[in-house]
Amino acid sequence: SRVFAYPEHLGITVMAHDEVGGGLSADGRYHKTLDAAVFDKLARGERAARAILERAGAVDVFKAPLFTGGVFGTLRIGSDVDARLETSVRDLYVCDGSLIPENGRVAPTLTLLCLAKYFAGILTQTRNAPADAGGVSA
Repeated sequence: SRVFAYPEHLGITVMAHDEVGGGLSADGRYHKTLDAAVFDKLARGERAARAILERAGAVDVFKAPLFTGGVFGTLRIGSDVDARLETSVRDLYVCDGSLIPENGRVAPTLTLLCLAKYFAGILTQTRNAPADAGGVSA
């Protein structure tokens, strides 16, 4: 909320690669423990970002709270979703980057397109399945 208080501002995002992990708790929230090495990377990045901003003439530098972006590897196929990409909540499916197990250096566009095509096939089969076969009737 502080960002909007400044008519002219510049932000630098500091990111650190961490290991795949975490999971959904019983209350439906995502939880993940980060180790000391990740916090060390973030601290080094923050020092570098502050130095860049100060050299650029920034006079009021502040740090926003820790947040996540690029939620790759959040969920696991086989435990959080089944092979049909359905969660433990009936008819709730996941088909996005959270199913990609690693936040690689390459854009995930092709992988996501393939995942979406796979999922479209699942939805088509589910929609066209007879109601007594466990499918959803149209």
